[in-house]
Amino acid sequence: MHDYHDVYGSFPPAFVADANGKPLHSWRVLLLPFLDERELYEKYDFSQPWDAPDNRKLLDKMPWVFRDPRFRSDDPSLTTYQVVVGDGMIFDPQFGRVAFPDIRDGSTATLLAVENLGHAVPWTKPVDMSVSDLESGVLLDSAPRGMFVILMADGTRQNVYSKTAAQLKSAATRSGGETPPNWRL
Repeated sequence: MHDYHDVYGSFPPAFVADANGKPLHSWRVLLLPFLDERELYEKYDFSQPWDAPDNRKLLDKMPWVFRDPRFRSDDPSLTTYQVVVGDGMIFDPQFGRVAFPDIRDGSTATLLAVENLGHAVPWTKPVDMSVSDLESGVLLDSAPRGMFVILMADGTRQNVYSKTAAQLKSAATRSGGETPPNWRL
């Protein structure tokens, strides 16, 4: 994500949409050139939706970085790594592309991505977590031992437990002015 930001001056959009606003491609596909997956990126057809026949052929070629070692499935195309999409988040379709200066709460206090063990998705599908899913505690529903992993905007990884999950909504906003979360409670 940081390499993408260095090149384009912002984080990737949550999804690439068609002229009518329909999501076609995930941010995960946009990151491929930055993950040493240029060949896979070049095989992906951006003129077609993620589930078009030619793009579906690439589903089982999911890069290792999107594989969650804690997630078990017979489907090699599923990832649990998602971003939170919504108003005031880093991935805010109404705001547009977000850059580091737009993260007024600070990159150490702002959520970039989550491990959603309860709702894995095909890695090219432009579907991620909504703010209401985040608030509902869906992340804890399938989390072994009540713990899941999040990625902060500064690139650090945090383990979140049920007792600190209430802080997620404030951590997800990029400029809400909340107190930085203390995940070590």
